[in-house]
Amino acid sequence: MEEPVSITISWRRERLVDCPGQLLHQISREQSTSLELKDSVTLAWDTPLTDGGAKITNYIVEKRESVRKVYTTVTSNCTANSFKIEEMPEGGMFYFRVCAVNEYGQGQMAETKEIKISEVPLPPSKVTLVDLTKTSVSLAWEKPAHDGGSKVMCYNVEFNNYIVEKRDTNTQEWQMVASNIARTSFKAGRLTHGAEYQFRIYAVNRYGKSTYLDSPGITAQYNFKQPGPPSTPIVKHATKSYMLVTWNEPVSDGGSPVLGYHIERKERSSILWTKMNRGMIKDTEYKVTGIEEGMMYEYRVYAENIAGIGKCS
Repeated sequence: MEEPVSITISWRRERLVDCPGQLLHQISREQSTSLELKDSVTLAWDTPLTDGGAKITNYIVEKRESVRKVYTTVTSNCTANSFKIEEMPEGGMFYFRVCAVNEYGQGQMAETKEIKISEVPLPPSKVTLVDLTKTSVSLAWEKPAHDGGSKVMCYNVEFNNYIVEKRDTNTQEWQMVASNIARTSFKAGRLTHGAEYQFRIYAVNRYGKSTYLDSPGITAQYNFKQPGPPSTPIVKHATKSYMLVTWNEPVSDGGSPVLGYHIERKERSSILWTKMNRGMIKDTEYKVTGIEEGMMYEYRVYAENIAGIGKCS
């Protein structure tokens, strides 16, 4: 709701019995924030400091468009200190003025500043998941279908920013992620791997924030799986000091390119596997050293992508 519109008040009394004085202090204006009443303006005012020596019977409310010079009467029989003007054209610019009336006539008019018939915007629409990792979620959404009639403040399209909130679906508490996003996309980081989150997005203009748009539940994990097993490794070449082990890449990469491989070895009579490589193996072969002459060895290989290490060959 916008701050009240203030006007400067002055009045004087020339006779013992007179018309009432000008309205006291200010005319304030409220604008509806509900969609059904977005085309209305509510004016409110204080009673004049003097009634002119006779009881105030009613108030006259008038309006004029900013492009016109002549006021038209909205009501001449308002008995309260406020009045709601409905069926206003959305986005229109208007001035309003009010005066008090007693049996001797009407007092001096009190006028508002220029008022634009506006409201908070509709919420954004069609939130979509752009990218997903184990610790981050990237979202995008469409601009609201209606901006509330307010002036664009940021990127000269419709809105000046968005508010994004998130919550772990195991709780009912919403946390602020960002409150000044000038674009229709956002990346939320530092999420817990495996936790499910829901995101809530608001559109904001000068009159406030819209109702929210909720995303579906999103689990912080990669959209793809770990790769399948490589082919069964074979010893392509063997000497007393090393063995050259080779394999083929997996049939399935899990939806993400294979980053490399890991190889393990065990003696045929043992159940204990030992990792041979220190860093990730980039090729589909590996030279294994530390060979003991006459010993029989077995090998197995794992492929790794960004989602993790897959099953062994």
